[in-house]
Amino acid sequence: QKDYDMSISTFWKGMELIDKMRQMSEAQGSKSLLANRTWWAFEAAIKGSLELYEDTGDPKYQEYALQFAEKSKAILVQDAISASLAEQQGQLPDSLSNYERTLKVDITYLGNQLFQAEKSKNEKEANKLRSQLLTKQEELRQFGVRMAEEYPSYHQLKYRQQRADLATNQSQLSDDQAVIEYFVGDDDIYFFTITKDQLTVQSQAYSEELETLV
Repeated sequence: QKDYDMSISTFWKGMELIDKMRQMSEAQGSKSLLANRTWWAFEAAIKGSLELYEDTGDPKYQEYALQFAEKSKAILVQDAISASLAEQQGQLPDSLSNYERTLKVDITYLGNQLFQAEKSKNEKEANKLRSQLLTKQEELRQFGVRMAEEYPSYHQLKYRQQRADLATNQSQLSDDQAVIEYFVGDDDIYFFTITKDQLTVQSQAYSEELETLV
């Protein structure tokens, strides 16, 4: 049991690391790139949790798999929602909101230009862009520190984290209702079926035809 719990703890530590990387990758384009590069970690966490369920029969490991699937979707969706709510409820002045957006746009642009320079092996241009990008990222980091100090409600709303609460979801379902969630991995597609009193998980080998259906 101790080894099983340690495995889950390791998965969650990986998710926390991705969260920290997400907060550092403020620009939306950077977040999309981060999501693509870390997708394998979510798939590994889901697969590992379900293997633990197979070994133990304990349904809590199915719920962990669901939480990791939910977490994978939250990188972009939750950030967009939280940022919008933060601006509305956190009372951030327009001038600061505009400054933050400008920094994000600049970082996205420089990141894309750097990628192209590295791809074309233009080391001189890449070094220049890398320096400019680091400068903008540091400006954004300092801006975040300032927001945490001067506008704590904005900062908390923007970076709040939520995990899927199975019991809450189930309490909102009637006896004849079900919710189906899915996660598309490189190797398998996972289907989570939630009813009022049960969670079941099924997987099927990945295929492009199946992905079009989900």
